Amino acid sequence: MVKSKKIKDSFFIILFFISTLYTFSLGNLYYLTTKGPDYNFYKPYFDYFLSEQNSTGIEQGLLYYFINSLLIYSKSEIVSLANAAEYFSNMIQLGNFIFYFIGLTGLGIFLKDKKFKTTNIFFTLTVINFFPPALEFRLMFKPEVLIFACLIWSIVFLEKYLKEKNILFLLFTVPPLAIVFSTKANLALMVFLYLMFIYLNKIFNLNKSNFYKSFGVFLIFFLALSYENYQANELLIFQHQSPDEFLGSAELGYLYNLDINSLISDPFRNSQRDSYLGVLLLDTFDDYFGNFWTDDSSVFFHDRTKLINNRFIPFTGILFTLLFYFAVFLKIIKKDKYRKFYVMPFYGILVQMGLSQFIQYDPSNGDVAKTYYYSFFLIIVFSILVSEISKRNFNISFVSGFIFILIVIHILGFPKEENNERDYLLQFNNEVNILCSVNNIIFTNIDSECAPKEDLFCKYNFDTIEKVIIKNSEFNYEKFDSGDNFLELSKNGEIITPKNYTGCLELIKKGYITPKKFTLTNIPYLNVLNFLLFLFSTIYYLKIRKV
Repeated sequence: MVKSKKIKDSFFIILFFISTLYTFSLGNLYYLTTKGPDYNFYKPYFDYFLSEQNSTGIEQGLLYYFINSLLIYSKSEIVSLANAAEYFSNMIQLGNFIFYFIGLTGLGIFLKDKKFKTTNIFFTLTVINFFPPALEFRLMFKPEVLIFACLIWSIVFLEKYLKEKNILFLLFTVPPLAIVFSTKANLALMVFLYLMFIYLNKIFNLNKSNFYKSFGVFLIFFLALSYENYQANELLIFQHQSPDEFLGSAELGYLYNLDINSLISDPFRNSQRDSYLGVLLLDTFDDYFGNFWTDDSSVFFHDRTKLINNRFIPFTGILFTLLFYFAVFLKIIKKDKYRKFYVMPFYGILVQMGLSQFIQYDPSNGDVAKTYYYSFFLIIVFSILVSEISKRNFNISFVSGFIFILIVIHILGFPKEENNERDYLLQFNNEVNILCSVNNIIFTNIDSECAPKEDLFCKYNFDTIEKVIIKNSEFNYEKFDSGDNFLELSKNGEIITPKNYTGCLELIKKGYITPKKFTLTNIPYLNVLNFLLFLFSTIYYLKIRKV
């Protein structure tokens, strides 16, 4: 019996890691974050950390953007005009993956602390890997994924503190919450309201002295991060500079209008611009705004094999959303023991509704109703829901989870028709991927040359590169001439400028070092130190739990 349980646990642990790797590679290959939502808006952070720009002109916290800048800097010698978009996209998604995995680890520990079995936990985490909101924030250049990591670990620490009354666990919440409240205003407000209504009284009444001490430490950390962020941004976190299209405010009816006929006849982008509820139904399990797998600049979008008709996917998204919120409402009404977690999404919904009424609203498409703004809440709630259901009847849950994953894969745009140009695009993208060789095995339509970064440096800077790009929703071949004959290689103080591709390779074989394309500047030391303290607290917690 014990042996059978260990085999079962091992199977689902392996399945989890395979699914994590697969979804990471899928996003890397099929989606360019550099063409995603708001990339150009937040790109000044790269200019700030990787060049000589004096300020960002944006109000958000520095940590998320610095970590991504650090990753971009790490292998920047291979960057050229030909592969810059692919390289930046890959590094951003790697940064997102790091934060995501930190969050997944916290989520697993949270479920373990709630006495769920190992099999149930890793089954749940596998399903989460395919949960659309989790897929979305791993693809975009925005800090929601960082908030996920910080929030779930904060909850782990708070729950531990309430159980054991050890101030150490309350202090452990300081670094991650300092990140949350100094990163992005609307996300900070969601988390603040949730923690205030759910945890504040309990923590205060448990031990007032511990509360005051911890709050004092938090205030120091928060002010320190806010000061460092202000020095770089020249803006405070609440001084958001909205694009012109977001300067309107919605009518009150926007919050409760729902045109069923419109939802059925036209369940696509912009059809629900006057309905928050309509957007919620179409965007929770799908891509209503066309920013990800329904974006025609994404490989996900192209060559889809339509199994039924074009309404199948949005209707499926609506069905999943209705089932999800029906289950959540049922748990809340029945006073489920996890009710305080099941209310999470409504804090995100209420904040975004409030913003639409007073501060931000785009009348052309119904934004700011995007579900990824509170995706971290959705992931936590969905994980608890899946864990509870699988605990009752694991076999049925396993079959249901498998079907769910297959449907999500179809929502993402699979299976696909054969297209050599698309495969060539994927091969090129894979060349700058850290999992290049692994991807060649996982994806049978990819056969990239996984050369060392030094060889790629020579190839991209001295060779003529032909690649496939998506332009006007079509695959097109495009040539890139390096035109760069002034790159310097160095060895023991000696500097040599290679003349051609072959000469470049020969110099590298002799031990000459390739130069970085960027200089890492304006390091936010306080943000980095705070992040390291956060990581230390997670490692310490894992150690004392002997995980």
